[in-house]
Amino acid sequence: MFLAKLLNDEIDNHVQTGNLRFAELKADLVAFQFMTDVEKDLLKQLKPPSDGVWEIRSRRLEPAIRVFGQFAERNILIATSCRYRADLGGFSNSEWKQEKRRVSQIFRQLFPCYSAKTAVNAHKLFDGALGEKHYDD
Repeated sequence: MFLAKLLNDEIDNHVQTGNLRFAELKADLVAFQFMTDVEKDLLKQLKPPSDGVWEIRSRRLEPAIRVFGQFAERNILIATSCRYRADLGGFSNSEWKQEKRRVSQIFRQLFPCYSAKTAVNAHKLFDGALGEKHYDD
């Protein structure tokens, strides 16, 4: 996993101002990179799968935070942004759609000649996927 500079700077700014929740988020992201088997509910693909947007769920502590990104290649997740889960509202809320558009826009800025990889089967995108389904019904 790679963090886009904008996201990395945002997390570091929060940590430097004493926001302990973002220090925990940073620790979660480091731990995520070294997991051999991704927990079933830690990484989720947002609907529709054709958008290729994924979320990493940091929820050991409150408030819960979501880190969003897309796969550039197999096993290479580019994390682009994060939001407090409570700010997103329900899954039909427009905040989710706006965030997915933002993720895709940042990815295109970083890789203008490449498209994000998409797949319904998580095993096609990353090693360590547990089960076949990594999105909510």
